[in-house]
Amino acid sequence: MIREGTYGAYKERIRTEQLGSISQNVHDFSDFEYLGNITIGTPDQSFQVVLDTGSANLWIPGTNCITNCDKKRKFNSSASETFVKNGQNWQIQYGSGSASGILGKDTVKIGATGEQQLAIPKTTFGIADKVSADFKSDVSEGIFGLAFTTLSVNGITPPLINAINQNLLDQPLFSVFLEKRGNLQDVGGGVFTYGAVDNTNCGDIIAYQPLSSATYFQFKATRFRLGKYLNAKVVDVISDTGTSLLGGPPPVIQEMAIQAKAEYDFIDGVYLIDCDANPGPLGLTIGSHAYEIDISNYILDAGNGNCILGIFAFDFGGFGPAWILGDPFIRQYCNIYDLGNLRIANVHIMPFLEMNCLNLYNLLVFLLIARLGLLECRLLNDIADENERIRSLEKLIAKHDLRQLAFYNPGRMIKAEVIETDFNPSVDIKTMLKAALDKRAKEVQEEFNKKQ
Repeated sequence: MIREGTYGAYKERIRTEQLGSISQNVHDFSDFEYLGNITIGTPDQSFQVVLDTGSANLWIPGTNCITNCDKKRKFNSSASETFVKNGQNWQIQYGSGSASGILGKDTVKIGATGEQQLAIPKTTFGIADKVSADFKSDVSEGIFGLAFTTLSVNGITPPLINAINQNLLDQPLFSVFLEKRGNLQDVGGGVFTYGAVDNTNCGDIIAYQPLSSATYFQFKATRFRLGKYLNAKVVDVISDTGTSLLGGPPPVIQEMAIQAKAEYDFIDGVYLIDCDANPGPLGLTIGSHAYEIDISNYILDAGNGNCILGIFAFDFGGFGPAWILGDPFIRQYCNIYDLGNLRIANVHIMPFLEMNCLNLYNLLVFLLIARLGLLECRLLNDIADENERIRSLEKLIAKHDLRQLAFYNPGRMIKAEVIETDFNPSVDIKTMLKAALDKRAKEVQEEFNKKQ
């Protein structure tokens, strides 16, 4: 094979075929869209697509797509050695936008060329020759649907289910961890893990919920609340990575907007809100567990000092889910999409812990912000001025016993402590902190449940 020049291709094929799970880093665009890299064909043709649990078809633009496909990479079927022509027409309509073209079959790989990839042979996908105008201004180059075959147009088997059917994954599930990066473009924004649960970014599973419909990832929820408003109706909801905001029934959304003191912008079709507003967490109940979405996840920075309340009104007319739990919910909780057992889980996000040593009194001090069981680290290093960092550290030392590590939630002042009796120098600091965080998160959740 080396003499024939085929060893490289053989080695690549063996490497991809042996994968039982794969983690894919995603790119965040202003917290409004999360994209992942895929390739199609042999040799690879690369595309950056929306990884969408709210749809079930894969499509990318083809060479015949002229209108609204400016500056997009286009799939050239003639350049792929493994492409099989289908010839059947397809058309898909989304909540915003549409696409149409012909179908084809080829090898689809999750992941970028040169990175670890999951190769899925004989995958049917759409090659668009017509797309709606919104596609032109969108940064994506297609949609990678992750929902069930029953939702797909033309009954096409979605790529991931095709991988499951070919026994390419260790487990018939995937997990999603999304990050909040603010008004930044094309930055690391999370991880999709296929065939396994992401144990690096996702912590304890709160609970599994059975799907009420295996089309979308649809399940039951109730007690939607914000401020003094509560709607206790039990409804169907879906977890949708492809939707930037939280969508709900118009009357409920209107009441929540009133609670948040947000004003509707009829030009852009969004609710505008003061960037410093603090309407409190947006809550809901799934099964027997109460969940809260922090304002940091549902108030979005739109740039130029403008902020958007991350909710919108929609109505399926009683023939679909009443709520779309989009990216704000998934940034707050990791989601596990279990296709094999037809269930979904919401998972605490692991605390992101890093150390900052200012060599002041030879102490390691952590400044952490806690979110009702979901915790992330805010470093003193975030303060650019070194003198200001030292002053902040001195205030922290003066305010708290040096044996303690304090965790805060603004407005709630939650404090979890690693006291002297808990300290164990033989235990990894991250493990010790996580144990303290988990303990306090459980206590706070119990306190919250008692109030309901």
